[in-house]
Amino acid sequence: MARPLASSHPARIPPRPPPLLKLHETFTNGGYFWRDDYLLERWARSEQPVVYLGDVYHGYELKLRLGHWCWLTRDPASGEFLTIKFLSLPSGPIHDGLPGMNELPISPFVKQHCQSPFVSTIKTNFRIPHHLSKIEATYKHVAYDAIVYPVTGTDLRRLSTHAWAFLENPNKVPLPPGRRKETIRDLTLGLAALHEIGIAHGDIHPGNVTLAPPSAHEIERYLATRPPAVDEVRRKDGAPTDPTLPCRVTEHVDIGFGHGHASIIDLGYAFHTIDGRSYSRDYFPQGTPLPPELLGNSDATTNLPFKVDSWQLGLCMFFILTHGKFFIYRWLRTAEEDWLNQHRQEYAELSDAGSELCEKIPADLREGFRPILLSLLCPDPARRASVKDIARHQWLIQGDGRQ
Repeated sequence: MARPLASSHPARIPPRPPPLLKLHETFTNGGYFWRDDYLLERWARSEQPVVYLGDVYHGYELKLRLGHWCWLTRDPASGEFLTIKFLSLPSGPIHDGLPGMNELPISPFVKQHCQSPFVSTIKTNFRIPHHLSKIEATYKHVAYDAIVYPVTGTDLRRLSTHAWAFLENPNKVPLPPGRRKETIRDLTLGLAALHEIGIAHGDIHPGNVTLAPPSAHEIERYLATRPPAVDEVRRKDGAPTDPTLPCRVTEHVDIGFGHGHASIIDLGYAFHTIDGRSYSRDYFPQGTPLPPELLGNSDATTNLPFKVDSWQLGLCMFFILTHGKFFIYRWLRTAEEDWLNQHRQEYAELSDAGSELCEKIPADLREGFRPILLSLLCPDPARRASVKDIARHQWLIQGDGRQ
């Protein structure tokens, strides 16, 4: 019997389902920091736990939402204000050293060996089950790690002029030049302390640097007078909200900041360095700008991981000095060659003391910080300054009455 002729038409690829954002009514205030409408997929894939304001886990009550996965709480015994962070599950197979999933494995080592006040370390950790674990067998063995660490103040993303265009926040207070220098000093000393024990952070950016928290009295007053906004999650077609998703979400808030040290947070991409080992760009997050040596080639590697931290420190330093301006601004879809060209142009401007770029830095800090920035943002990693060298820079360290 003759075979039927094969169709000349290619197999039809089924259409990709619309993102959950498109299926739900608008919720959140549309602000730069409250982005839950874009996070629905992560809940649907069970990458993050569904939790609610007022929930209690291991004695810790969720009192305010501070970020996507972070909540303000209090120690049930001492009353100390703390932060709970619920850690993500990976979207793919779990294995040791999975980039972005290192926070819990590495935190006990950092707590034991790093005594720097400029690095936030955990107090305890625990696990919570999936919210559907008791009613659906699929989720019976799904659980999430949570870490508890001292409460922090405003993270430095909230200094960004770009971010502030999207929302109003009464806690936005310009940092005077002296406080900017202190914050950079704290960041540098904290990062140097991690390098001293062989840890590369890998994800230094303004969102992972926080100012000191307000006093306990100020936080209590915030809790008493400023209840957060809560929005319902509803489908456009009127069907019930999928049970894997939250039925309501709570606004992220900024509790402000007080006097004291800045801190480095989030060890999700941190790792123990090994001399002579090469590290691919996959060790570092896509959203944090990569240095030139890891751009232009998807197979690029570096055997100088601490110099990646140096590069990120330079970018963050410029951001702090200019109160929220980016040295280079890269959309995720920007061609890497275009980004490299942008860096060459900005670096050349930074080399010119009279340039418009340099004038964005406060005059009384410009001459002190310009050579530091040039050494940290050097495109050649072999010539780029180490963080430990910058931490010994006499001009940066001098004059800090807090030391």
